[in-house]
Amino acid sequence: MTDKFICIIPKECKHAEAIHCPVEPPHDKMTIEFSNVGDKTPFATGYIAGRRCPEIAGYVFRPTKLNLETRQRDHLLKPGDKVQVSVKFWGKCEQPKTKMDKPKMSELIQEVKEIITIT
Repeated sequence: MTDKFICIIPKECKHAEAIHCPVEPPHDKMTIEFSNVGDKTPFATGYIAGRRCPEIAGYVFRPTKLNLETRQRDHLLKPGDKVQVSVKFWGKCEQPKTKMDKPKMSELIQEVKEIITIT
């Protein structure tokens, strides 16, 4: 059984604010990952497990971490940086509280430009 999901990832997001991605139909097992464009490992991950939600959201905020290659701390995101957002929909698990390691049903990946608005 393959379900089709519609998920809208905004193209822009205000600096260090939440990005909301509406989902149709509502689903109970979803993950959202944020990574720098070109990086394979996400710097932030959020998930919904066990309750049907019409959207998934997360903060586009990159905490500093120690980069073992350069031996320095990575920089925070700056206004204008591009972030890759990945929303994944997961199949039903036999045990409801297990880690989401089952095959994913669908995935949507899009770059989001982080902007800052001056008011």
